[in-house]
Amino acid sequence: MVMPSIFICTMHANEVPVNDAPFLTALALPARALHSLHHAQGLQLTCQEGCLWVTLDHDPRDIVLDSGQSFTIPSARRTLIYALEASQLTARELPGPAAATPVSRRWLRPEAAKGI
Repeated sequence: MVMPSIFICTMHANEVPVNDAPFLTALALPARALHSLHHAQGLQLTCQEGCLWVTLDHDPRDIVLDSGQSFTIPSARRTLIYALEASQLTARELPGPAAATPVSRRWLRPEAAKGI
């Protein structure tokens, strides 16, 4: 069964579904790959290998994830993920009040890479 691409603005990456419950996806990112997520509040990103730079619109923080580190997206702002080097990450939906609607339903829509 082929799963739809769940990352938005995917550039040079292949996603592999890992588990359906809870929603969990693995993604391999080559160096300098960029992904944009929209409405992914409550999604936990974990760097399995490599190094990722995560930033949210209108948030002054720069979050850098090394292998083994995680970050949970706190709001529905656009989130950019940039691979500083070839990286592997997992994204999983966390249960609880962070997500009013299941994440998998909110950010499945593909968007054009333009306008990032």
